Amino acid sequence: MAPLVSVVIPVFNGSNFLVEAIESVFAQTYKNIEIIVIDDGSNDDGKTEAIIKSYGNLVRHFKKINGGCGSALNVGLANMHGEYFSWLSHDDKYLPNKIERQVYLAESKAQGNKPIIYCGYNIIDGESRQIASVHFERLHSIQNLNISLYPVIRNLVHGCGVLIHRKWIEKVGFFNEKLLHTQDYEYWFRLMRVAPIYFDKEILINSRIHSAQTSFSLGQSHECNQFWSEVIQEISEKEIASLTMSPYMFYKSMEVQLRKSKLFE
Repeated sequence: MAPLVSVVIPVFNGSNFLVEAIESVFAQTYKNIEIIVIDDGSNDDGKTEAIIKSYGNLVRHFKKINGGCGSALNVGLANMHGEYFSWLSHDDKYLPNKIERQVYLAESKAQGNKPIIYCGYNIIDGESRQIASVHFERLHSIQNLNISLYPVIRNLVHGCGVLIHRKWIEKVGFFNEKLLHTQDYEYWFRLMRVAPIYFDKEILINSRIHSAQTSFSLGQSHECNQFWSEVIQEISEKEIASLTMSPYMFYKSMEVQLRKSKLFE
């Protein structure tokens, strides 16, 4: 039997792109999927809720008080029936073979250890026109891309390009709901300290950039700065050595991340 995959879609005021996201899941070549949409307190006069309800029983729907993406994802994790978890942002889209390919890879790689699968992605605009493609293997060796924690330290993980077996979720728990901007990378850091990973160079998602997205804020800067500072404090010498980089190069890469937070000047 093909394992059930739970696709969790958190959404807040997402009537502009939500239909495209959901339809990209229905278009999957892999069919044993449940779709869970979490309405994170939308206040757009019922537009988002109306879209969700229009799918009837084809979509499982949960509505909650607004609490951020991490809290919405946790509702999905707590209610998923699937063996695998796959995140889809309401304004992004899966390519048709995303789930089928990743389930195959997770089931066939790493001697049955169910590695976390991740991939590159296309960048699209508000009209779904492709702007660029992100191919990590062009800048990093495949060997390095398959080292746990390497994609976290190098800031390479796109949340919607990830497939996670539920045993790893049961091992590390849920997203940190106190984090509004780094909840994803804090989670990948915890997951990839315990789970094997597998990088797939095939592009499997379309990641959208558009005018309605939240701009970089001072609060986000502080949270990013805090996250990378905690990574520096928590990571062990053994983990640094496994990244095939010297301690100097590790701390140099951390400096890059801190400069991106706009607080380390």
